[in-house]
Amino acid sequence: MLFDSSRERGRTFEFKVGAGQVIRGWDEGIKKMSKGQIARLELPPSYGYGEHGYPPIIPPHATLYYEIELLTFCNTT
Repeated sequence: MLFDSSRERGRTFEFKVGAGQVIRGWDEGIKKMSKGQIARLELPPSYGYGEHGYPPIIPPHATLYYEIELLTFCNTT
């Protein structure tokens, strides 16, 4: 099931790593990526939406699968 696709909307998705703006699995996965890289992430529930899920779209205890392309990043440290 496709949950969301910023590519299909013709827009990028921006967030600050480590700021709690996205699920833990995205924060951890993005840290390991290089500019231009495409990664497939398989996230256990503890790195996604956990025991609560994201009703009505994602059930509790769901393993999540994502394909992410890191187009660019800004290092603010």
